[in-house]
Amino acid sequence: MMPRSMSFRSLVDLGWLYGGKASTVVVALVALPWYQKLMGAETFGFVAVFLSIQAFLVLVDLGLTTVVHREIAYQQTTDHDYQTLRAATFVLQFLYAAILVLGVGCAALFSLEISLAELVSSIACFWAITSQNVAQSALTARRYFLVAGVNQTVGVLLRAAITIGAMIFVSPTIEVFLTAQAVTAVAHYLVTMWICVTVFGAKDHTSRISLTLAKSLVARGKPLVLFGIAGAAVLQLDKVILALFEPSERVAAYYLASVLCLTPISILAAPIAQYFQPQIIAAIGRGDSDESGRLLSQLTTMLIGIVGALSSILWVWRESLVHLWLGGAATAAEVSHYVGILLPGVALGALGYVPFTLLTAQQDYSFQALLSGILTIVTLTLVVAVASLGDIAAVCWLYVAYHVTSAVVSWGRAIRLQPSDRPRHATWTAQLAVKQLMVLAGMSVAVVLLRNIVS
Repeated sequence: MMPRSMSFRSLVDLGWLYGGKASTVVVALVALPWYQKLMGAETFGFVAVFLSIQAFLVLVDLGLTTVVHREIAYQQTTDHDYQTLRAATFVLQFLYAAILVLGVGCAALFSLEISLAELVSSIACFWAITSQNVAQSALTARRYFLVAGVNQTVGVLLRAAITIGAMIFVSPTIEVFLTAQAVTAVAHYLVTMWICVTVFGAKDHTSRISLTLAKSLVARGKPLVLFGIAGAAVLQLDKVILALFEPSERVAAYYLASVLCLTPISILAAPIAQYFQPQIIAAIGRGDSDESGRLLSQLTTMLIGIVGALSSILWVWRESLVHLWLGGAATAAEVSHYVGILLPGVALGALGYVPFTLLTAQQDYSFQALLSGILTIVTLTLVVAVASLGDIAAVCWLYVAYHVTSAVVSWGRAIRLQPSDRPRHATWTAQLAVKQLMVLAGMSVAVVLLRNIVS
């Protein structure tokens, strides 16, 4: 469902964003069964926890991805784009150096069952992927969609291919897996920074980093720290919690279901949001209500039409698709069961990109942090309770409730927050919410009917 007012160039740009994001998810979908096959179900449970922590730390970036994206998108010149990016990556270097020292100290103090090489490889991988994500957001904020898409595609493809190759030709061990991940992640980050130097025209890229600018970015991102930690914790720490109570095989099944359910959002919703957010933020900053309304309407229409369609197909034929994906593995039935519960809630979460864009444009970071913090504490507390009882299906239902509540409350805040001197903003914001609700209700009925027909 493409809005007619979108130009051919806009569709091409959006296509490149799709390609970059889709490649990340597709490579992950292909690589995960390989990891499980090569390492065995029990060892793969460790990989699932490692990848969850990795995803957690990418979101816990002191709010720098959001702040850098907004600052570069909001400014009309490129004079300070690279300086802003360098300041942000410097902060991350300082942060992960501290994490490394803390990690080595804890490993020695508590005699953790992890070697120094594995610890260093893990933290290096976490740092490189987090920093690369910030650099990627800078490219998309300045609308270098082709460059960003190709860079992301090649990077994730090589990381997965080299990791699988290392486990086949060297050894399918955790140490080899971590080493391959770290080396390729660092290389990808360095290439991304070189690309930023080139496309931003940063001839003075060797100049000193502005500590004042770095402190300013941290200060502006401070309200987002809790938001990032909470959002990352609620989406990733559930696997870590389950690993405390459940066998590795069951944790792996739940992890695979979560990855599959996030596919429609990762492939479709995230690139759509990345494409529209800089334009919407700039239009709202100019006070252009007509442009803001048009762009938000396009964003809403595409999220509902495209993400909803893919989620519906995946839900209706989940048994066959999961069986095909996992190559008939013994865990396929359990993964399919979890997907049936999780997917509707995760799909609803994609609609939260619209109010999130509005709240970001208004710099309403404190509310986002408060909402995310409360929902995270409540959800993870309940996860611990039901996980201790061995009920993973109940954990799935908890996450359905989390996604629905987050989207509904964010929409209410976005409508209420519109400036009183701009009544048109409040009007089209409310209209967008009603539009989403009505179309969503119609699609839900259609999915139920389709499911009954297929059955």
